[in-house]
Amino acid sequence: MKGADQLVELVRAIEDALAIVRYRTEKRLGISLQKAELELRFAAKKTAGVGGSIEIIVPIEAGVERAWSNLQTFTLSLTPAGGSLDLGEPPANELADAILALAATIDQLARVKPASFTLGTAGLSIGVELTTEGKLQVVFGGGGKSSTAHTINLTFRRNGS
Repeated sequence: MKGADQLVELVRAIEDALAIVRYRTEKRLGISLQKAELELRFAAKKTAGVGGSIEIIVPIEAGVERAWSNLQTFTLSLTPAGGSLDLGEPPANELADAILALAATIDQLARVKPASFTLGTAGLSIGVELTTEGKLQVVFGGGGKSSTAHTINLTFRRNGS
């Protein structure tokens, strides 16, 4: 699969996971996903020849030692539209479950009632990487190189606020 196709598949898998997150956070946690910003990292290589073209290479498994000296970043801003869903392919479910576990903390923080402020929105930034098996996994400390991990920045708002 070519790099551009890999980026499209990556965005689709993340969108599926975010649709699940949107549904479950609204139903279970009382918070709504307002916006998602994806920072997708890739390498670009120019091929030689007449009318040379640019080849996109998507980093695979950041923990694997590779030289990614020429990383570029696409930033996509996604706003939820239409319905949300609670079903999805296993990779989307796995990523959604990891995001939900982290989003539950936002719900706990939202319950704190400071006297001088009200909670507007809460942000969550998550690193993800593509494994050699084509799965998305959340990058937790210690294993990978964050410079090659993709980032999902999520903005939540407590329902009723």
